[in-house]
Amino acid sequence: MRLRIAPPGAAPPILIRLAVLALVAFAVAPPAAGAAAPPSATPAPPPVVEIAVGQGLVTLEVRDAPLADVLRALAARAGFELELRGDLSAPITRSFKDVPLEQAIRTLARGQSLSFAYAAGAGPGQGRLTELRVMASLPSAGVSPAVDAGNPAERLQRIRLLGQQPDPGDVAELATILSGDADPSVRAQGALALSRGRSPEAARAVATALDDRDASVRMQAVRGLVQMQREEAAEALARVLLNDPDPNVRQTAVHGLGTLRSEAASAALRAAASDTDNSVRQAAAAALARMERRTP
Repeated sequence: MRLRIAPPGAAPPILIRLAVLALVAFAVAPPAAGAAAPPSATPAPPPVVEIAVGQGLVTLEVRDAPLADVLRALAARAGFELELRGDLSAPITRSFKDVPLEQAIRTLARGQSLSFAYAAGAGPGQGRLTELRVMASLPSAGVSPAVDAGNPAERLQRIRLLGQQPDPGDVAELATILSGDADPSVRAQGALALSRGRSPEAARAVATALDDRDASVRMQAVRGLVQMQREEAAEALARVLLNDPDPNVRQTAVHGLGTLRSEAASAALRAAASDTDNSVRQAAAAALARMERRTP
């Protein structure tokens, strides 16, 4: 009989092999019950489709939802028949409030072929929408209607096209840009384009930008309201004088109020004469003097 002696401190060969097998088994075995699972990639947030319809007006919040699904949800809530043809699965992101039904549809399905049918032979805005047909249009070489995609230069080009002679659908799309684009220069151009419109919807969209987080956008909104010459402009600019933290924005509001001929504008300028900023006070005094010279 021959005995094999292991070197001092070393495990016998059989024990070494058993130890290796145990390590391999541990590596491939599933985690025990209750053990924490390894971290995994964060799943993408689910699409959002929130639609409210009342008195012919649509309020909507949509994020990364297929156009076809959004139109189906809108049809269900507004009570009209819907026929979809072609690929309408591209996801969209839109948000607006109290927009007329047909205008909302045109904004959501911009670039697609639309056919509307109304009850009792009425036309748009004259009767209840009973049927909508949407046919997917072939992609064109023009500017993409997806205003929330592309670089800022492409979005600015889209705004310039929409702002030439904005129709109701263009106003809704510009309002979406103004409320949601991440780039303040794009939002400011959206306010400028909207100010070329004369509709109450355009004016309301511009007025919302008075609360924008960027001062340059608020200044453009002030100029836009003055350019539109809406009756409510003086009241809105008076709120700017009271609430805006930036003296440059308040001074822009003073200059705008000086061009408006109303008692509300005069009252706001008199209040601005006690503004905390000297440049605002001086601008208000000068605007009041000009108004007095114009008064017969």
